[in-house]
Amino acid sequence: MCPRSYRVESLEDLRRLSEQEREERRLALRAVKDARQYGGPVEAAADEVGIEMRAVRRWAAEALRPGPGGWTYPTETDSLVRFSPVVLEGESQIAALVGPEEADDAAVAYDVQWRFAHGRATRDELRILEGRRIGGKLVTADPETLRRLALANEIDPEDPYREIPAGGSNG
Repeated sequence: MCPRSYRVESLEDLRRLSEQEREERRLALRAVKDARQYGGPVEAAADEVGIEMRAVRRWAAEALRPGPGGWTYPTETDSLVRFSPVVLEGESQIAALVGPEEADDAAVAYDVQWRFAHGRATRDELRILEGRRIGGKLVTADPETLRRLALANEIDPEDPYREIPAGGSNG
């Protein structure tokens, strides 16, 4: 029997999970992302990242569809919420991002922001972020704001997903 599917839609929902549950969810979403990227079955991607398909179904059921030969394949997209660091409207934050496209946009933005703040990207690279929005909020592309956040060590989480305090009973 497959366990019930869990919906995590906010940072508060994520905080309620134990550290073990958050890690399991992170790996489940990674397996779906990898399967989308490589066009293969989710079972292969799950095996590669080291998670059981039962857990993938638990955390990402809406992102799965039956495929040929009894294999499970990812849907083209989904509305699962992912969490990622990004600087929006001048504030470094862990943003709740709906769907893989918004999560990918945030990852690209944060990569440029982080590299600029640490002297590894140019102003020209930063300009690609000007006017972009993620989750309805303006992506910060101001050099001085990013430098200020870097000096305050607010743009440098080692692993932001794990830094969210757990509130679950299993962790």
